[in-house]
Amino acid sequence: MGLTTSCLFVCLPIWLFAQNIENYRKNYIAAVEDKNLCQKMIQYLDLEPIEPLTKGYKGVYQTVWANHVMSPIAKWNTFNKGKINLEQAIVQDNQNIELRILRYSVQTNAPKFLGYYKNVVEDANLIKQKKHTIKDASLLNLIKSL
Repeated sequence: MGLTTSCLFVCLPIWLFAQNIENYRKNYIAAVEDKNLCQKMIQYLDLEPIEPLTKGYKGVYQTVWANHVMSPIAKWNTFNKGKINLEQAIVQDNQNIELRILRYSVQTNAPKFLGYYKNVVEDANLIKQKKHTIKDASLLNLIKSL
């Protein structure tokens, strides 16, 4: 196997993962209003490897999905599934600023009666501390859109 072929096996998955993350970021805000997009993103994330960041995005899309379902029980169940996925991702990668941005977004937008707001100050402080280290334009755009 040549150097070019070896690079393809190493570089291509990294590039594809970066492209997927771009799509997760771009579609997150739009999924709040677009039921079909939200559903497609959840289905797509079901097929992704379980990495903390993909698990976190699956969690936030599930919390958004709660806005699109009609039954109060379904809303509650899907929101809780999303919350659990997001929290598990943060446990796996506690210092990942993107996961903290996602949790901050969910907690500041979730109705207070759901009781999911306890990390808002903690996450806001971490985001303020680390925002200057973010070089990725799409992640900075996500922060601005929240």
